[in-house]
Formats: sequence, structure tokens, C-alpha cells
Amino acid sequence: MKIEFRISKKEKNIVFLILILVLVYFFVLPAYPHFLFNKKISKENITIYYNNNFDKNELLKIIDQVTVKLKRSEFYEKSLKSDIFICNNKPLYICINPLNFKGFASNHVKYRNIFVANANPKKDSATTTFNKNRTEKLSNLLAHEVNHGYSKHFNGKTLEDWKEEGYAEYIAYDKKVDLKTEYIDSLNNNYWYIKRKCIVYYLLELEKVKVNEFIKNDYDLEKLNATIIEHLNE
Repeated sequence: MKIEFRISKKEKNIVFLILILVLVYFFVLPAYPHFLFNKKISKENITIYYNNNFDKNELLKIIDQVTVKLKRSEFYEKSLKSDIFICNNKPLYICINPLNFKGFASNHVKYRNIFVANANPKKDSATTTFNKNRTEKLSNLLAHEVNHGYSKHFNGKTLEDWKEEGYAEYIAYDKKVDLKTEYIDSLNNNYWYIKRKCIVYYLLELEKVKVNEFIKNDYDLEKLNATIIEHLNE
């Protein structure tokens, strides 16, 4: 017995409309979320969008601190603009980032749009959506995220995860690392971001590897880890 499924023109239109809405939700909204924020402030190549009654001077201070950090990056490009959207609203943040809403921020690198879950510019602090006890320095967080946009543009392709994240942390923390304390701590507590930052610091600051070589070289992480531990034991 052959069963035929017939779809009416009306049903086809409904399916088409749903597909359009899904595409808009997942691809257009992250690219053009500006209408959801009624205030903005810009300086140099960074614009912050927000809805709260923030002191503009505090926001400008944050941008200044972020810019100082970013200018230390080999990937820095003044012509590349970044938009930062401070949500400070759980439904809004989840709506924009339905697949990635548990962290401090999400980054749509293709559009250089960065969405921050919760931020307090006056205190230079940020928290996650669901855990206000998890805190991060806002200027560090933003420097980390903006640097991702620069590194993608600089290299023209995606870096290995440990290089991408490690370098962004290295820049966010002003290229300053207490290697012995932080590396051992990262091993003992499985802090992957800190470990990556330490490896990048070791290569660029102690081994004096040039950034182009750092990008190009295919490193054996196990050997690198052993080398760093050997260095710390000297």
C-alpha cells in the first residue's frame, strides 16, 4: 500500500516562514543586535552598546584600559572595529546566545561582536549569567575577546585552540605571568586557560619565539609541558 503525503501551499509557506525565522534568529540577530540596545559610546576602534545607566566616564576608562592591553598585541589592527554589547539581563543574553550562555561572554568573531553577560564598569568586574560568585576583571575579559578578532584577521585562518586562547589570555594579563606559581597551579587544578597562557608566555618571553614562528610551528604539547617543568625545576 502506497501512502502519499501531500503538503498544501499554506503549509509550505508556514515551513518556509519557520526556516526564515530560524535563520534570522541564529545568523542575523548575532550580526545585527544593535536595535536591542538604546545607548552606546565609542572611542578609537571600540564601541560599547548598553541599556543600563552607566557612567560614561567609567565606560571610557574601561575602553582605555582595554586599548592599552590590545596595543601590546602583535595582532593589533587599529582599522578593525569591535562592538561590545553589555546585556546585564538574563533573558536578553540567553536570547542572543541560545547555544552559549553559561560563560562570561560570547564572541561572534566573524562580525567582531562581543556579548557580555553581566558587567559593572565602575568596579571593572564581570560575572556569568547564572553564577554571580564567578567574577572576572571586565577589562581583561574584553581585551581577551577583542584580541580574538585581531588574531583571526592577522592569520587568515583559525589558530589551534591552545594558541588562540593562550595568546588572548597573555594579552589580557599584560604579558605578565608568574610562571612557576601559575603553571603548577594550572596543572594541579586543571585550569586550561591559565596553562595555555603560561605556555604562550614561555615560548614568546623566555624562548624568544617570534609571533610568525609561533603561529606557523607545530608544537608537541607534551614535550612543551615537560620542557617547562624542567625549566621550573632548574
